[in-house]
Amino acid sequence: DIGENGGVALAEALRFNNTLTHMNINCNGIGDEGGRALAETLRKNSTLTHLFTANNMIYNEGARALTEALRHNKTLQLIDISGNGIDDECTEALVEALTHNKSLSLVNISNNRIGDRGGKALAEALLKSDNLTHVSMVNNRISDEGEKALAQSLVHSKAKSFITRESQR
Repeated sequence: DIGENGGVALAEALRFNNTLTHMNINCNGIGDEGGRALAETLRKNSTLTHLFTANNMIYNEGARALTEALRHNKTLQLIDISGNGIDDECTEALVEALTHNKSLSLVNISNNRIGDRGGKALAEALLKSDNLTHVSMVNNRISDEGEKALAQSLVHSKAKSFITRESQR
């Protein structure tokens, strides 16, 4: 567990690295402060393609900064922000970022606090995105109504897989 200070230091080191393509910092408790620092780095980073930040106590403030960074990042293909307490409001910010990002193809936002509002916003994003092909939203707070909106959007989207329940494959 590197904590918030370690997350900030890691983000700072990444600013000077031009070879790292995959980074897994799952379960390190970097929190919102580490998430914000990582977001600043992602805005300028041109090598990182896969970022795993699951279970890091990144809540809406840090996650919002990360999603804003996605608007500017041109290389990230996969982001895993599962298990971080993200809610509908932050999901709407993520959706806005996804409409601008042309490199991201896989998003894992499982095990958060996303409800129907966030699910419906993501359904709209799927319809607008040409590059988003895999989304995982397992164990959120989406009801049958939200899942219906998502299912309807999948018919017309380019998504190859979309998982909202553990039993689905």
